Amino acid sequence: QAIRTYYLNFLEDEEDRKAEEEIIEGGHKDRSAPDAVTVEMVRERENDKPEDAGKYKTEFSGFDVVQKLFKDEFGEYDKQHRDTSDLKSMGQRTRLAHTWHQAMSADVKKELERVASKWNREGPPGDTKDRYRSRNQKKVLEDFIDMIRRTMGLHVVMLTAYDRGEGKTPGTTM
Repeated sequence: QAIRTYYLNFLEDEEDRKAEEEIIEGGHKDRSAPDAVTVEMVRERENDKPEDAGKYKTEFSGFDVVQKLFKDEFGEYDKQHRDTSDLKSMGQRTRLAHTWHQAMSADVKKELERVASKWNREGPPGDTKDRYRSRNQKKVLEDFIDMIRRTMGLHVVMLTAYDRGEGKTPGTTM
């Protein structure tokens, strides 16, 4: 704090000076600190889920959710706690992210797990699912059928159906 007060005299920009004075007085909370993330913040952002259907191949955890929802906050935390100019320290980013997540309160972690469960249950937005299905369904199913034949000697016939919206009969493929 003494260093901040000393260098306050050298700041020429009035906005910077006011921001530094708030920090010195304790009126400014570090928004990148793990305890700055609250349950309310998680609830406000819970619908900001990934748009890319490929992200849903593996289930989300609370850690994945916090990385997605609070990307900017973690970026600030990373800058404060890691030498970003040293390329060798890049591997420390994940370790630092886990440390940041572990330092969060139990209530926030519980809320993050709830959001992860919701994202896993709902999956990507409907239009994203449609695009992903039209591009990947044939290959994914053929790979699955081939793997079953190769590993278990089974011949599989598969009927699939997908939701086309309210009031419409499901779409099917063989």
